[in-house]
Amino acid sequence: MRRTADLRSCLAASLVVGWSLAVAPAQVQAQDSTSVEQLRPTFGLGAGMLAFFGDVGGDHAGYNPLVSRLGYELHASTPVTKWLEFGLFAMHGRVGVNEHSLDRNLNFESRITTGGFRFIYNFDQFLAPDRVVEPFVSLGFETVEFLSKTDHLDAEGRPYNYWSDGTIRDIPEDAPNAADAVLVQRDYVYESDIRELDLDGFGKYDERTFGIPVGIGARMRLGGGFDLRLSSTMHFTLTDMIDGVSDESTGRRQGDDRMDRMLFSSVTFSYGIDTRRRTKAAKPTLSPEEMDLLVLNEDEDGDGVT
Repeated sequence: MRRTADLRSCLAASLVVGWSLAVAPAQVQAQDSTSVEQLRPTFGLGAGMLAFFGDVGGDHAGYNPLVSRLGYELHASTPVTKWLEFGLFAMHGRVGVNEHSLDRNLNFESRITTGGFRFIYNFDQFLAPDRVVEPFVSLGFETVEFLSKTDHLDAEGRPYNYWSDGTIRDIPEDAPNAADAVLVQRDYVYESDIRELDLDGFGKYDERTFGIPVGIGARMRLGGGFDLRLSSTMHFTLTDMIDGVSDESTGRRQGDDRMDRMLFSSVTFSYGIDTRRRTKAAKPTLSPEEMDLLVLNEDEDGDGVT
């Protein structure tokens, strides 16, 4: 119930802010009708690093949050006014964490796919008209799909058992035959589906959710309709299960009740389509009198033949 309430609150807030941004500029646009700058629909492709912030590695002990994985984004946007864009986007990538300490050892990698819409505000009213670089902020709403796996077995199919001395062995430390344990090494192959392992008894939980992407960045005009955008977007999801750990997990696996977040820092190349109609130059028309005069001038000898 709490997550449903969070979803409704975030959705309502996103729609209210989006409506405010979309309606208010229309009044300003009427006052700015003398502007000669063309507003172009834009398409772009970007790549960047996708970092995870959640329960696994949440205290950053034994985990560096800046260690991230690749992500890619495709977007299309159209201007509402000179200072507001409305856009659609899709992002695909991976997030992962390897948390290693004497107290807790957890790891996961998740394939992430998102898609949604956003509004982009570029501070046009406060910047010089001939600027080359402009800052922007963005706010949107998205759907998020994740498929999370963990490195639970080594290359020979043996489960990892983390001992108090920091080693990984093939049998538990408290097993009767612990003296026969041999060292094993992680292969960093994420072969086990976290939901299927069901280590905390969560069952078949939903691997789809919603999110609120909030971003900041800068756009540089390159000329010819091209531009370069540098941005960082925090995706606030409405799930705590991307890493398979929550406040309801058991033992040392237990996390907190905060929702998972992802930070996408990217470089995007975009192209604005020129939508102006190109009309052919009209051929000059001559009156009947001008046509007669032209014929007479060409018939210099007066024989009626030009």
